[in-house]
Amino acid sequence: MTLRIVADVREDGTTIRLIGRMRAEHIAPVREEIGASRAPTALDLDEVTLTDIDAVRFLVAAERDGIVLQHCAPFIREWIARESGSQAREQLVKGACMPTKLSIVFCHGIWADGSSFSKVIPPLQAEGYEVIAAQYGLDTPEGDVATVKRTLGRVGNPAILVGHSYGGSVITAAGTDDRVVGLVYIAALANDAGETSQSQQEKFPVTDVFKYVEVADGRLG
Repeated sequence: MTLRIVADVREDGTTIRLIGRMRAEHIAPVREEIGASRAPTALDLDEVTLTDIDAVRFLVAAERDGIVLQHCAPFIREWIARESGSQAREQLVKGACMPTKLSIVFCHGIWADGSSFSKVIPPLQAEGYEVIAAQYGLDTPEGDVATVKRTLGRVGNPAILVGHSYGGSVITAAGTDDRVVGLVYIAALANDAGETSQSQQEKFPVTDVFKYVEVADGRLG
């Protein structure tokens, strides 16, 4: 029995149902489906009947990238837990060989995109840093955080997240990822537990710029 992939794309995210046996040869099409999905993305494993080690390692990486694993069979969840522990131990053993240059992931504000950092990325790359700007859709905070976690999967070294403005809220949430070793806030929001970007800003007088902000179709213009 081959693996069937069924995507349910909605306004608030995507659920991808996997049906059948998941093996190494199925990883590429599942990865493609995730790449084309609307964040946040979940993999529904309720009807996965069998898997192999390569598929389990893929699921471990997917979960670390912010993909939610739903309805995991106990034997798959146990295998994922064992593999996660094994990879963590390997990272500790390799700690002495950790690169001196960290990766840098920039996170933009609410009236911007990843190109905001186009002038600072080349000088950092010239210094030997691996640098990338996350490009999230500003549809929901959860979706933006999920995008940043997926972006962490595109860099090879432990990462510093750098957030500007609303990007500070994003890196605060994404910073719990094991691949993050530091957070840098540039004139940015930093939400505490129970806070949102809006609740933080409500503590201060409204600036004049908001007189010129219009909301259309649920988005700022």
